[in-house]
Amino acid sequence: MSNSRVGLFAAALALTASAASSYAQDALFINSDGNVGIGTNSPEGQLHTYGSGVQLSYFESGDGGPVQVRFRTDSENRRFLAVNNANQVKSQLIFLDDRINFAGQTVRGEDLWLSVGPDGILSQGPTCGSPCDGVFDPEVFEVPIIEAHAAQMWTQKYLPAIGPTTPDEPINMTEKIGGIIHELEVAHIYIEQLHERLKAQQALIAAQSERFQAMEARLRALEEQ
Repeated sequence: MSNSRVGLFAAALALTASAASSYAQDALFINSDGNVGIGTNSPEGQLHTYGSGVQLSYFESGDGGPVQVRFRTDSENRRFLAVNNANQVKSQLIFLDDRINFAGQTVRGEDLWLSVGPDGILSQGPTCGSPCDGVFDPEVFEVPIIEAHAAQMWTQKYLPAIGPTTPDEPINMTEKIGGIIHELEVAHIYIEQLHERLKAQQALIAAQSERFQAMEARLRALEEQ
């Protein structure tokens, strides 16, 4: 087979099949540690593939059945890492025993973006740009009067804490949910305020009704004289 080689070189096994006469990178290379390089002679792990294009690995079922990639370990450190050319971690997908975490460069604090498990979907980052439950603390948040809030809403054409939601544009669910919670809590404060107004108006109507009935009774008494 012309322009091909199979050999053992300095405790490494190399296999090349190429139309070129030089062998800068072998098609298959196994170093002395047993690490396998496909398209590279410097494997950085037990299996290292290198090449051009987007399909560096391809898994296909010969019978049309399921295809699985398994991580078998008792450790919960099962993850996919996305790294740059300097081998710096930029994002990662971590498979724990009971949940899946989406994270950035680390798995702590704000770098732990999202966690999905049987207890639901948990956003680990900032979820509320407004004061959240602080709306119930007068020292933290001053609830705007209803008329002012309504005027701002109709002028801007969106709820102030939620912000604009443009058709056919992506939605930041973390920001939106935080804004929705804020607007919901403010709305409940408005409901209580309106309820108190209604109670005061009902008490006033009841008092006026009693006065009206008393006046009617006096008029009837005068008519009967």
